[in-house]
Amino acid sequence: MLSVRNLEYRVGKKEILRGITTEFSPGTFHVIVGPNGSGKSTFLKTFSGELKPQHGEVVYDKQDVFSINKTELARKRAVLSQQAELHFPLSVEEIVMMGRYPHFVYKPTPNDHAICSDAMKNMDVEDLIDRDYLTLSGGEKQRVQFARVLAQLSGNGSEFQKYLFLDEAVSHLDLKHQHQLLNIAKAICSQGAVVIAILHDLNLSINYADRIVFMKQGKIVYDLGEGDSITSSIIKDVFDVDARIINPGDGHKPIVVF
Repeated sequence: MLSVRNLEYRVGKKEILRGITTEFSPGTFHVIVGPNGSGKSTFLKTFSGELKPQHGEVVYDKQDVFSINKTELARKRAVLSQQAELHFPLSVEEIVMMGRYPHFVYKPTPNDHAICSDAMKNMDVEDLIDRDYLTLSGGEKQRVQFARVLAQLSGNGSEFQKYLFLDEAVSHLDLKHQHQLLNIAKAICSQGAVVIAILHDLNLSINYADRIVFMKQGKIVYDLGEGDSITSSIIKDVFDVDARIINPGDGHKPIVVF
């Protein structure tokens, strides 16, 4: 369980997060949506432990995230941002192996290499293994980074809760690889991980989310237990955009049309 209580974050006098209290349960695919500037990424950075809020607390299974040893935190929590920055040449294999750094002391074991190999296969980047990461396309880089995240969370056993956070992680991906990444994240979720994704595409959100959290002006304004309960009035209120909701029936998810 991940709990946030009375979370507030400011930059100067500007309030970015305004008293957020909520919980994220394991085994539930949580999606956060909202307009630009609503505080989504800052929220993720606070509950991932990257930013410390001025007020409130972030609790991982009864333990304050900022009291957890950084290596221990890295063994249980992985974050994939929209595009990880890297300014020096490394091979794809070296990038993916970074995900294993919290798990060994001096050098990777054969098991670490096997985990990285499986992660690269899962993301269809095994043919890029010797390529310079800097020469890859944006979509290829993102798939390599997700392979790194998979390697980071793999092989950890069941002695502790796992957390996977995705910050607009599908933005650079084509249609096939968007669904590939989200399906893998969904599978990790079904194994009992706490999975939270920030997405811009409402139809992707509806298709994958077990819960959709809508943010606006630094607060949670709607919290839907399932995408089926989304309405055009919610979309208008949050995004100031007129939309229609089409319900195909026969077990299919609603479709948002603009």
